[in-house]
Amino acid sequence: MNDRKLCVITGSSSGIGAATARLYAQHGWNVVINFSREAVPADATADACRALGGEALVVKADVAFDADCRRLATEVEARFGRADVLVNNAGTTKFVAMKDLEGLSAEDFQRIYAVNVIGAYQMTRALAPLLRRHAPAGIVNISSIASMMGMGSSLAYMASKGALNALTIGLARALGPEIRVNAIAPGLVETPWLQQGLERG
Repeated sequence: MNDRKLCVITGSSSGIGAATARLYAQHGWNVVINFSREAVPADATADACRALGGEALVVKADVAFDADCRRLATEVEARFGRADVLVNNAGTTKFVAMKDLEGLSAEDFQRIYAVNVIGAYQMTRALAPLLRRHAPAGIVNISSIASMMGMGSSLAYMASKGALNALTIGLARALGPEIRVNAIAPGLVETPWLQQGLERG
């Protein structure tokens, strides 16, 4: 087993997740790169992390499915035997104008919550035993300023990030002090995900 600390970052094939993985690798950590659809950018992120001197494991998993989360945790334990930080970065949305109430269906809400809220919970639950083993450990949930500003890509996305904030507080109380749980709420960040959404809008 490697003595380097390990950070697991969901949704880390590009954008904020990929930048987070590279930052951890730059500081001497091993990283787990997670993706749900396209392997090529995930592999590119992993190669960039390896070039910085660390190990990188690429795992395909959709955090909306508990079985995928538990399998990811099993692969992490088998490969590294530890986890020190989990970054719940995986997220999804549907770009719909706030005034367009007909633009969102119940299915849209359910898919967005499944990834943005339930996915963060399921990943936390799956990795918590491994994180506790190497306490003090940390969990960082990537939220959004949309949760506090009544703005963003859609009402469903905004509401999901508000729910993620509440989940963060609850998990911090449930898992502390062995595992610290915090949320970060960025504003607009120029990522491929945002650019594609704006082009569709």
